[in-house]
Amino acid sequence: MRRLLAAVVYFVAAGSAALAQTSVETQAPVPIGGADTRSLPNRATLPPMFGANLFQRLGTTVQFAGSAPTTQPATSSTQAATGGLGAVINAALGGTQPGGGALGGILPSTTTAAVGAAATNPTVPSTNVQPPPGLVSFDPNHVLAPGDAVQIHIYGATTLDQQATVDSNGDIFIPSIGPVHVAGITAGNLQPAVAAAIASVYHSNAMVYVTMSNAVPVNVFVTGAVISPGQYALPPTASVITFLQSAGGVDPNLGSYRNIRILRDGKPIATADLYDFLLHGRLPSVRLRDRDTILVGPQGLTVAAEGDVGGVFRYELSRPYSGAELIALARPYPDATRADLVGIRAGRPAAFYYSLPELRRTSLENGDVVTFSPDTPTNVMTIKIDGRIDGPTTLVVVRQARLLDVLPYLPINPYFSDPSAIYVRRVSVAQAQTKAIKDAFQRLESTVVTSPTVTAEQAQMRQQEAQIIFQFAAQLTNVTPEGRLVVQRNGQPTNVRLEDGDVIVVPSRTDLVLVSGEVRVPQAMVWLSGADVNHYITTAGGFTERADTSNLLVIRPSGETIVAAHPPVRPGDEIIVLPSPDNWALPFVKDLTQIIYQVAVATGVALRGF
Repeated sequence: MRRLLAAVVYFVAAGSAALAQTSVETQAPVPIGGADTRSLPNRATLPPMFGANLFQRLGTTVQFAGSAPTTQPATSSTQAATGGLGAVINAALGGTQPGGGALGGILPSTTTAAVGAAATNPTVPSTNVQPPPGLVSFDPNHVLAPGDAVQIHIYGATTLDQQATVDSNGDIFIPSIGPVHVAGITAGNLQPAVAAAIASVYHSNAMVYVTMSNAVPVNVFVTGAVISPGQYALPPTASVITFLQSAGGVDPNLGSYRNIRILRDGKPIATADLYDFLLHGRLPSVRLRDRDTILVGPQGLTVAAEGDVGGVFRYELSRPYSGAELIALARPYPDATRADLVGIRAGRPAAFYYSLPELRRTSLENGDVVTFSPDTPTNVMTIKIDGRIDGPTTLVVVRQARLLDVLPYLPINPYFSDPSAIYVRRVSVAQAQTKAIKDAFQRLESTVVTSPTVTAEQAQMRQQEAQIIFQFAAQLTNVTPEGRLVVQRNGQPTNVRLEDGDVIVVPSRTDLVLVSGEVRVPQAMVWLSGADVNHYITTAGGFTERADTSNLLVIRPSGETIVAAHPPVRPGDEIIVLPSPDNWALPFVKDLTQIIYQVAVATGVALRGF
């Protein structure tokens, strides 16, 4: 649905020239603490942030066939111990609430523990950052440090198969060889270094194979606008994204996907832009060390792109915040030639219309919503199908299509469906019915208001009339015309021209007759061949004292309406008994007859209580 206002163009004569202004503003500023949303989109329905899918699978419930739901545990004891710290920080900052509602369910919701219970019952988003057993691999540039584990295999002149841990001196101990210093050596150079030490003892026929089997995790602080800030211990090969995933991801409401800094000893050593990763696969090549900090900055200027674009997201723009960057990120389709922009300018809601070249040169502001659309209308329209059919519910047809052109494409089962009762719901017809009912009621209301009052009896009558109108208006608010267009004639559909948005309704075949209105027991009953309308009225308990027995309303499933004292009844018909105006004491109330009939025909509802 287009939520943006249509562009309003004013032409102001200035001598012989004309000036076109492509914007319109509301006249009242947005009040402090108020909710002046004129010309503004519904924020709750805005698209998700671009990049949110990087973290959408965190903290989710895992369901295996035949088992109860389980949640993945925290990756390590360090995470479990420090996740509570993140919860406390969240609470202290006033609520970096996880899984913000603006994403509409893209990010899973995680609950932050209360400050008093955070240390004892921390909540840490679960994420699988460790490679599965047997598939551990290490960067050849990894520098060995105390605590790393090395697997040693020697065969030939001697045999040895053991795992050695780098001690505090930076050595590994090999039986019959002694200590070998490996601290400071890269994983890629580990094999020749150990082989040289063994060759100094076994001069020949000693084959050596050495590889790393485990590395001491690095402890990195992840803080700023993330879901669960804290300290996380991961393998030294873990990337910035892996650490962010461990912290629950960037907060979609507060955090920046483009302003992520890596600090070492309090000084920035690198920056990360997740858009650069998402679009080009690039990340900073920095190797994280113990006590490094990943700091996610506050969210920058965001603009939503909707309509005919490849990426319907909210985008965080970089300076100078131009429409050219939004176009590059959102990728409008080739037929999109215009852009409707809604935002706040000088404290007031405003709407603008731009061609795409104009939008490229336009500066955008925080919270803007841009909808891309084609200027040239297409030669097709959408027709919806409702009711009892066994096939597609939406058809795209040419604008010159008529009803008989479309019906052959509807797979109808005559046993379940009633082709002789097909009708069309049309928005323009519903609008016309609504306007007719509203206009008739306003005329009635005006008659009562302008009627002169001279005596006390007349004043009392005006009061009674006003009370009736009040009750009548309350019931009118609950009825909505459906815009039914009757297309059947003698059981065959006419070849009516279709309009964009029409709904072709194929009613179900039924053997029931519904009786409502001024009868004692409104109900549905089985149609009987040869039974007249009096049979159904009698079965429904008979008329009430207020019933109009001379003008019964019968509405066919096709929408055809019959008003008569003894109308024929067919399967699927609805018999509506309306109130008789002769039973109303106030003369003006007889004018309600027209409105009541209009409502009954347009909605199939008989208003009661007058």
